[in-house]
Amino acid sequence: MNKLVDDLTQARKSIIDAVSKLTSNKQNVQLAGDWNLKDLIAHLTGWADYQIEIIKAIRSNSTPPEPGRIDDFNQKSTAARKKTSWKKVYDEWLKASQELIEEYDSLRDALWGKPLWKNKKTTLEKLIKIEIRHYQKTHLPQIEKLLKSAEV
Repeated sequence: MNKLVDDLTQARKSIIDAVSKLTSNKQNVQLAGDWNLKDLIAHLTGWADYQIEIIKAIRSNSTPPEPGRIDDFNQKSTAARKKTSWKKVYDEWLKASQELIEEYDSLRDALWGKPLWKNKKTTLEKLIKIEIRHYQKTHLPQIEKLLKSAEV
């Protein structure tokens, strides 16, 4: 599973590199729907925190909490950081995403394919693949579009 951890690490680095090219006046420009860059990073932090919680539950042989409706989860994770400064939101994501990588990297092989919930097929392997795809195919292109949209 090291390749998946490497892929997540690279996807994270790509987002960090893209964000580092943005000037501060771009952080409040709409990216998708009602979200600006800070909202996007808050969203990523919410999912990183949640996956860390899942991994810790699986390690302790307990059932992790389910996220509920995805749109509700996303709204809650962005709303929780709405009044937080850009720097703090970004620093929280840097920390949470690094911790997530470390948690995945230290997983025993047997846990990667263990179903997270009864009667569902979701595993940690599936979860990390979803995270990588969201970074690479959804969120990085949104940030790159913002980079291209005007002078940075």
